[in-house]
Amino acid sequence: MVPTTRKNKSFSKKCLKDAKDLTLDLAFHFAKAKHSKKEPIAPDLQVKSLIKANLTGIEALFASFTTDRGGVHRYLQDPSRAVVAYLLSFHLPNLVRMWGVWDRVEQRGLPFAGVGRRVKLVDIGCGSGAMSQASAFYLRSRFKDIPLSWLGFDRQGRFLDAFRRGAEHFSPKEAIQAAKLDLVDLDIKKLQPADDELLVVHFGYVLNEINNLPRVARKVEQIFSYLSSLGSQVLVVGLEPGNQHPARSLMQWRDQWAQTGEVLYPCGFSGSCPMLQRERDWCFSEWSWTRPGYIAYIDQLLGTNREKLNGAGFMWSNKPRGPEVSVVVGRPRNRFGDFEYLICESSGLRKKKGRDPILARGEVVPAPFLADQKPEEKGLSKSPRRSGRRGQTSGFSRAKGGG
Repeated sequence: MVPTTRKNKSFSKKCLKDAKDLTLDLAFHFAKAKHSKKEPIAPDLQVKSLIKANLTGIEALFASFTTDRGGVHRYLQDPSRAVVAYLLSFHLPNLVRMWGVWDRVEQRGLPFAGVGRRVKLVDIGCGSGAMSQASAFYLRSRFKDIPLSWLGFDRQGRFLDAFRRGAEHFSPKEAIQAAKLDLVDLDIKKLQPADDELLVVHFGYVLNEINNLPRVARKVEQIFSYLSSLGSQVLVVGLEPGNQHPARSLMQWRDQWAQTGEVLYPCGFSGSCPMLQRERDWCFSEWSWTRPGYIAYIDQLLGTNREKLNGAGFMWSNKPRGPEVSVVVGRPRNRFGDFEYLICESSGLRKKKGRDPILARGEVVPAPFLADQKPEEKGLSKSPRRSGRRGQTSGFSRAKGGG
């Protein structure tokens, strides 16, 4: 799953292959199509055939998640049509994005207290389960055979079926629960972890859909209030589209969460987000990865290119932050042979110089790599300047599918 960032040497080809195989197995299962791996060429041909058979649905889903955001709910009202298209086109890229959030947090050198015993994965608005599957792949790659229990919630029964089947790749059926309900009807006490469990709660492309739903927004506030009161460690992880309005909405949520816990990613600064001061600025992250052939094939058919994945990822904890870090929040600008980065760190926003334009938005910065500018050049204003390119400040993709 393998974003190929500069420091990202912990990813393996095996992890990407396992995630790809799981994704395609789910797609073939719900398409009720045969998927044979016995012939050396047959699997690729079978996948292309399945993609062509679902191309209309994939195109509609892309349109719903990009140019016609208002069409998302209409499209997902037919989950039997949507689930295969979603699995083929969006499941694996979103899984990779979520893996990237975990990797960036680990670059901070934070210990995950409680890992090594048991983990409870809660997926709110779980869809096909890409978010929680990414966490499972990641944790199992670091803590082999760690027991995982699952709790998923969604309004679409067909997607809940995909969530269950994906979870069975990691855990026995008795460790998996899924419920069809609206978020406002969630019994918060069901989130309670056991004494020896690390609780990981996922919000995958949920928060951008509740801005105009006050009852649901209040429910999210109640969930965070409850989680912050727990004595055991809790992590909340998730993704939102990386374009302006959803990302800025997430930044506003982030300011609320910072009052009850610690935002582990993408923030180096613990105060109010300085990028909220100007409407044109927003924070998102970028990851590069090696696309599997079937994703490249879909991109070819649709005229898209997902060699780089964007999205507004986050991780929150009810425990202390840990070591201070610097995080890239702006595209590098070439100034007289040096590359100038906009960095978010404990003192706020700051411009720093690097030798090469290789750092992606959202990447955790090693201290020796960047140098402070001279005092008269520091540019410590809390609002970053832009180089004329829209959304220069940080980056995530587009919708519940994220692209």
